[in-house]
Amino acid sequence: MEPKFVYLEEKKVTGIGCRTSNQLEASGEGSIPKLWGEFYRRQLGNSIPNKTNECILGVYTDYETDVNGMYTMMIGSEVHTEDDVPSELIYTTLPASKYAVFTSEKGYVAEVVPQTWASIWKWFRQSNIQRAYKADFELYDESSSDPENAIVEIYISVL
Repeated sequence: MEPKFVYLEEKKVTGIGCRTSNQLEASGEGSIPKLWGEFYRRQLGNSIPNKTNECILGVYTDYETDVNGMYTMMIGSEVHTEDDVPSELIYTTLPASKYAVFTSEKGYVAEVVPQTWASIWKWFRQSNIQRAYKADFELYDESSSDPENAIVEIYISVL
């Protein structure tokens, strides 16, 4: 799986989030599946003000160190401004960065996203490209609107 490389300007994102690590997520004690459940149960995609589009972002930011450290996982939407953020939501800015973009296979979203992350980790172990650990995100757009036949792009900030 070879990525494409793009440069993106900063993005402002509003949503919900939690603090976790890859170790916690792999142990079965992770928070990310619960966070997705809460996002959809509360229909938060419909209540985020100032959205730039209807896409959903799964954001990884505030990295403590690297792939082994704690990070913040956030689910939300890109917004024009942080004004009027409801108190139950959080806000972050993804800095402008160069990204390696990996595209999942088409399939059930709960399977293809973890498979793509496994491929990403393998690719970086074999590559001379270094992750920046600024902010990474999964893009859920019209290509992933059918969870049984989803294609998801994962953007990894690189140096």
